[in-house]
Amino acid sequence: FFYMLNPYMIVNVWNRFLLPIILASALFPVSLLLCIKGLKEHKTHYAFYICIVSVILGLAFSHPANLIILWLILLSYVAFYIFENRDEKLKVVYALKFSSILLGLWFLLNSWWLLPFASTAFHSLGTRIDAAENLALFLSSSEKYGGLFYIARLINYQFFSVTWTNYLTILDPISVLTLGTIALSAFKLKNRFTQYFIFLSFLGLFLAKGSEPPLGEVFVWAFTSFQPLQVLRDPYGKLGIIIALGYAPLFGVGFTILQSWIKQYAELFSN
Repeated sequence: FFYMLNPYMIVNVWNRFLLPIILASALFPVSLLLCIKGLKEHKTHYAFYICIVSVILGLAFSHPANLIILWLILLSYVAFYIFENRDEKLKVVYALKFSSILLGLWFLLNSWWLLPFASTAFHSLGTRIDAAENLALFLSSSEKYGGLFYIARLINYQFFSVTWTNYLTILDPISVLTLGTIALSAFKLKNRFTQYFIFLSFLGLFLAKGSEPPLGEVFVWAFTSFQPLQVLRDPYGKLGIIIALGYAPLFGVGFTILQSWIKQYAELFSN
């Protein structure tokens, strides 16, 4: 529920209502779930399931940014899993095996469009918009979203300040309550899935803020050094979905904790 109806999804997905974005919003959580189950249950056929889902929802890759985001999410969990189990050699070896099978199968099943795309897409991009203009767009896009103060609350500052100014006064207290509920998930910090989604949320925040502080210069360096990353010249618009995906399970955990507290206090006062 939270994942599909937070301020980011309302503005950037449902307001725009573009099919590739809608399909990508379904592809990311399903693929991540299958990846988690594949590593947890030590069953490599989940890699095949991820590939099938990618083929079915393949229109999402009509925007190359979604290709980068998908693998960023999946590899972030694989890296987290390896780090968590770094002292267990068999689990580390299996994670590497699972990742290799997933990469190989995914490339094989998607090679019919991936090979022609790879040979022309970034060259075409470079001929239409030069690197300097891409960088200018990246810097201006990063600035217009208002930095971490708004991005952490999933609020598109430019959209609401220009189009729906009055809604900011409504969203401000709602966003504070939402972040407060998410913060309650820290009481379950020993759970490795809570740890991962906190990590994913911070990763999304770091990337979606673009060139804004802190450490915005790191993203600027990566953006200028690796041409494929120039498809992310609208950082919050493209990468904000990672924050929403990270927040969603944490909101559920926090809401469950809040609900249990309310129930306990209600029983206490009723007695």
